[in-house]
Amino acid sequence: VIVRDYRRYDPNFGSYPIPILEIKQMLGRAGRPKYDTQGDAIVIAKNDMEALQVLDRYIRGEPEEITSKLASESILRMHRLSLIATSFATSKNELLEFIEKTFFGFQYGTETVANIIDQVLEFLEKEELIQSKSGRIYATEFGKIVSRLYIDPLSAVIFKKAISKAKLDDLTIGLLHLI
Repeated sequence: VIVRDYRRYDPNFGSYPIPILEIKQMLGRAGRPKYDTQGDAIVIAKNDMEALQVLDRYIRGEPEEITSKLASESILRMHRLSLIATSFATSKNELLEFIEKTFFGFQYGTETVANIIDQVLEFLEKEELIQSKSGRIYATEFGKIVSRLYIDPLSAVIFKKAISKAKLDDLTIGLLHLI
């Protein structure tokens, strides 16, 4: 494996170093498990000073802490809605059982996860993306569409409210502004 650039460009932040964990993941791909007993990995530096920095940071350095991406509110809303819309989980207990088995559940614990699920379900029901009957949770037609489009339910709610308030003759400009 040859890593020719250990920096990445982002239009918002400019050039920045790739995380240690990501470089170690790349380097760990060297060699073929069935055929090789070892693999070679190289990180290219432009000069001796840079080579020392690369050695200290990427070879000797400790990887960053891993955190679950489900900790993001928008991801949680989308994820919960998709589980309900596909009937993978049809009750709060099924949602809780599922999320307890994830890295997010491991990181945050049952009580915190249960509180977060309650908040997400409350939002989804209030905004008519889901409905509950006799302890079962179902996606509404609106919820199913939002889930299929794979957008944050909050964005969908903002779109829906804006469209419902728009005047017909202003709709085109209003939709462009909304987007």
